[in-house]
Amino acid sequence: GTIRWGGSGGLQSSTAVTINNQTGGVFEAQSDSFILHASFSVPAVFNNAGVFRKSGGTGTTAVQNVSFNNSGKVEIQTGTLSFPDGFANSGMFEVAAGARLDLAGGKVALQTGSTMTGAGFYGVTGKVDVEGTINSPNFQLTGTLDGTNTLTGRMVWTTGTIRSKLTIAAGGVLELSGPDQKNLEEATI
Repeated sequence: GTIRWGGSGGLQSSTAVTINNQTGGVFEAQSDSFILHASFSVPAVFNNAGVFRKSGGTGTTAVQNVSFNNSGKVEIQTGTLSFPDGFANSGMFEVAAGARLDLAGGKVALQTGSTMTGAGFYGVTGKVDVEGTINSPNFQLTGTLDGTNTLTGRMVWTTGTIRSKLTIAAGGVLELSGPDQKNLEEATI
């Protein structure tokens, strides 16, 4: 089925909750707002095996304090989709030109099958623990990259810090660009 979420009101929970967007299903965020779990004592989970789509609003839709597990497809057609608390991905994130995927904090688990693609911005904007293989053609680093990761695609580092164990595999490219300082702290490359 399809869930269309419009208007400026957020989607909030303070009890244990699970949303399962099944294969073939669509969860469509048609405006800028938030999905927020307001309790730290009980979990909130969003399992996406279908399509999670941000199709409206030029601002930010944030998924906060929710365990977001993607094995399907996330489409960001406009505005920004922000994950201040990370996610697990074995599916695809597709970011259209002019749109953004902000990895703003937490732990991002890039599992087997994980891809990020598109002409928009996708990358680390906060302090993020990235675990797994970065195989994207245009991954951006403007924040702090922690964790243990392997780069098989291209990562453009314009500012920020690498504080991880980063392996650049054959065919992988770490491109340093722009006028801003780049920092290495407790890093192994």
